[in-house]
Amino acid sequence: MMAAPVNKFIDKKLFLSLINKFDNFLLDCDGVIWKGTVVYKEAASAVRKLKALGKKVFYVTNNSTRSRQQYVKKLHAAGFEAEIDDVVCTAHLTALYLTEKLQFSGKLYLVGTPGLAEELTAAGLRHVGIGPDYPVENRFNVAGFDHFIETTVLEKDVTAVVVGFDPFFSYPKLIKTTSHLSNKDCIFIVTNCDDIFPVGNTDLTFPGTGTIAAAVTTAARRQPVVIGKPSCIGFELIQKKFSLDPKCTIMVGDKLQTDILFAKNCGISSMAVMTGITDQHEIKTCIDSGDPEQQKLVPNYWLEAFGDLDQLIN
Repeated sequence: MMAAPVNKFIDKKLFLSLINKFDNFLLDCDGVIWKGTVVYKEAASAVRKLKALGKKVFYVTNNSTRSRQQYVKKLHAAGFEAEIDDVVCTAHLTALYLTEKLQFSGKLYLVGTPGLAEELTAAGLRHVGIGPDYPVENRFNVAGFDHFIETTVLEKDVTAVVVGFDPFFSYPKLIKTTSHLSNKDCIFIVTNCDDIFPVGNTDLTFPGTGTIAAAVTTAARRQPVVIGKPSCIGFELIQKKFSLDPKCTIMVGDKLQTDILFAKNCGISSMAVMTGITDQHEIKTCIDSGDPEQQKLVPNYWLEAFGDLDQLIN
């Protein structure tokens, strides 16, 4: 029987050994350094102190709605030190994957936001599909699917489809996306499969990119390449770009199914924090489950908050 994984609380003594072991800190954003509009100020101080010790700090987010430049502005406004190469967002990773991994030079149909489009354009990629695409109101009740047959025009020469979060996602976009994907040679990429956005200060639930991806995947009857966590694609790209040693790298996150599984899949260490989605009860349930798949979700270390490192460094 497999031994239960060990999940250690980081106290001062353990921290002193870890700070010598790890040179690269990969930080999730939502639930780690902020939650919705609430910024964790101690986290910003911890980042400054880690950088002062010569550590590399990367902001690794599945959120595809912003470009790296937009994230830098947001990080600066929140009090975090950040340069453009510190930001590892799925918008940029998708552009890197297409240009460096696939050497793609064709035209792609994009379900996404202007931030994602900005990264694709910066990489020299041609794309269509950005912005609203709604059916004519009430026409379906009169004409049925004939309305869509009459009004839907497919862009020619599309050889890839990229699906990210799109607040304007609609039935016409679903028709166009899946129609392009009916060509088996058309590349199918999804930025991430997160189910919801962790938005604070509201009782509303905000469905994430995963809900859009699920609709496209179901209709296309194909599986996509997923760029974001827990896929290793993103880490492989930044590992090559920044020469990161996996043994000296740790992922800090608040969600076991993305951040911690990402670390396990990539062969790096992991630290869970309790300021987002995960709590100690969920971790203990995974430890006690006896299920190897559940035990992959157990972090190596945990802290109540990433900002606690601020005091530990002192």
